[in-house]
Amino acid sequence: MQNNSYTFIDIETPNRSNDKICSIGIIHLSNGEKDFEKYYLVNPEASFDEVNMKIHHIKSKDVIDKQSFNQIWPMIEKYFVSAVIVAHNATFDISVISKTLQFYNIPIPEFHYFCTCEKAKRHLPNMKHNLNILCDKFGINLANHHNAMEDTQACLELFQVLTGKYGLLPEEINTYVFSETIKSNEVMVQKAMNELHGIVYGIGMDNVIHEKEYEAVRKWMGEHNQYKAQEHFKECYELIDQILEDQVIPMC
Repeated sequence: MQNNSYTFIDIETPNRSNDKICSIGIIHLSNGEKDFEKYYLVNPEASFDEVNMKIHHIKSKDVIDKQSFNQIWPMIEKYFVSAVIVAHNATFDISVISKTLQFYNIPIPEFHYFCTCEKAKRHLPNMKHNLNILCDKFGINLANHHNAMEDTQACLELFQVLTGKYGLLPEEINTYVFSETIKSNEVMVQKAMNELHGIVYGIGMDNVIHEKEYEAVRKWMGEHNQYKAQEHFKECYELIDQILEDQVIPMC
């Protein structure tokens, strides 16, 4: 970890599982100078919940042709492993990143982080500590809250305000070590279902199973039939098998 190297981040998630990423904003400062700033829409290879979409306004159609996080990570990894990560509710963002890396079987590094929310709680105990409320208090522009890039910029400015007023102590920089584990079989089943979701999304665009889609589903079934004994996977597998046989998509 380099001295005076800070990476400001914010992420948005597609669903309540909070183990995938659909957008991420990143700003890196080295010795006080901004040398990297990037906003990514990310294909989470997962379904979207209505609640999440109402918050950040990102939908499946917005990310279906975007890179997945395992494709983006090699381009941004250095900003996470060689700097202090700064975020509002930092442990949430870092835990989601860790779970996403685990899903793709990517080694999860040890993260050093600073949380602007915890800093605000320490020095401003008699108020709410939501990012937008703190921005209002300190005159920080946050016109489009829950846009990952705008939240990242707001977090940077809040960090500068809080550390300028109250200082930055060494003990306020913490270490995050991911300790949750998912059984490898569960990971593979989840990947299989995410692959299927992508195929079904294409079919659902016109409710017609085209030849390439038919072949893609058949290939998926052949590659993942070892999981069909598992309860929920079994139900899904048998339904798809019936659809392919009848060439009819049942209305639910």
